[in-house]
Amino acid sequence: MKRLTALAALLLSVTVAGSARQETQQKLPAYTESAGSEYVLVPVVVLDKKGRFVEGLEKKNFQLRVQGVRVDLDTFEKDDNAPASFAFLIDTSGSMRLASKLEYAKAAVRRIVSQRKSGDDFALFAFAEEEVRLVSDFSRDPARLLAALDGLEAGGKTALFSSPRQRWQRSCNRSRHRCMRWA
Repeated sequence: MKRLTALAALLLSVTVAGSARQETQQKLPAYTESAGSEYVLVPVVVLDKKGRFVEGLEKKNFQLRVQGVRVDLDTFEKDDNAPASFAFLIDTSGSMRLASKLEYAKAAVRRIVSQRKSGDDFALFAFAEEEVRLVSDFSRDPARLLAALDGLEAGGKTALFSSPRQRWQRSCNRSRHRCMRWA
């Protein structure tokens, strides 16, 4: 009988301790943290309906709203040294073998990349035979683009003023980058 009483007391104490532990775990305080910021940099590029840069804008031409509430602009400045994204589209069709056209195109890309500013990034596309392919995705590492550029070779049919240019422009428009085309 003593054993039975001791066993019942042990089971009761384990049950009570277990429920007390559950109550303690459920009553732990929640931890939350918040942070604030005095200033937030909001870079802006303004283009007209034709995709051209709009010049001469001033602080009075802008409104900033956060969750529908207007926020005063403390500073406003134009930065001609802001990073830019460049996407190069190179014709690698067979006609680019003539008169070293591909080598001249590569030299032009190298020249632009050599004059890059801090933060600029670059991508390289190539087209021939109605196909546009991404050769080097956007990166701030110029060595990556230049290595891919060196690997380009001319071959295939020319697709002058056809769908490759349109497909390339659509892929650029879907990205966060502005693409420039030189012809």
